[in-house]
Amino acid sequence: MTRKNTHRIDRLQHLLQREISEILNREIKDPRIKMLSVTRVIVSRDLSLAKVYFSTFNEEDAPETLTGLESSSGFIFHLLMKRLTLKTIPRLQFFIDTSIKYARYMEDRMKKIVKEGEDDQ
Repeated sequence: MTRKNTHRIDRLQHLLQREISEILNREIKDPRIKMLSVTRVIVSRDLSLAKVYFSTFNEEDAPETLTGLESSSGFIFHLLMKRLTLKTIPRLQFFIDTSIKYARYMEDRMKKIVKEGEDDQ
């Protein structure tokens, strides 16, 4: 992949992240979609698919929110088509972003190791 294509995909990813976030905050009325943040969007090389990662304020709401996003994906796609002047809009797939949960887990593990090291001294 050329440098120009990489830059183009990066710009598209940021544009989609911003637009999808705005649509979710202002246009979607589905009660299953609760306080969420679009954490990143990864677009395939051929621009046919966009993986949209999100996190929720309350982790227990994530599966229900995912269900709501999946059922609203056609409407979100339609709004993106109206808002953006792109030849093609990638198909959207939504995923729960577990990186924050994993970072918390690793932080807790490191604290435990440091504490055990202090207890040994």
